[in-house]
Amino acid sequence: VVGSNIFNILMGLGVTSIISKLPIEKNTIENDIPFLNIIGSILLMMMLNLTLNRFEGILLIGLLIGFLFYIIKPVLNNKEESKEESKLSFKTILLGILGVVGIILGGDMVVDSASNIAKMFGMSQNLIGLTVVALGTSLPEFVTSVIAGIKGENEIAIGNIIGSNIFNILMILGI
Repeated sequence: VVGSNIFNILMGLGVTSIISKLPIEKNTIENDIPFLNIIGSILLMMMLNLTLNRFEGILLIGLLIGFLFYIIKPVLNNKEESKEESKLSFKTILLGILGVVGIILGGDMVVDSASNIAKMFGMSQNLIGLTVVALGTSLPEFVTSVIAGIKGENEIAIGNIIGSNIFNILMILGI
């Protein structure tokens, strides 16, 4: 998670900002980035004893639920005010499901391969986790941000990286 978050910020935002100018919305600066910094600091404090326990996992999941409520509530309120209908097509749902299956299978292969690489070269699993696994697990966010930057969808590019890092800490480590 730590390696993935580092890669997301340095490579994801770095390469995307080379491709496209990335103006950042005021809301992102005032809310999202400080929240990421706060949960990063909380994670650092939790890890000072070199372990994460169940209570800390439950706390992280609780923060995730609070964060989801915080970001979804304004959208739901705005949607009630708007009379526009959005349609989810079968193709969109199918591609979403296939994407999730691909991520699960790909993640399993990355972990197995990284573990084998670590054993083969006598490297620590921590080093492999911070490099090879971080790169492999961050590629979807990296590609999404780069493509969003190319298409001029700058807030998607930035939100993808920040959101991914928040979910990595709260959901992945929480679980």
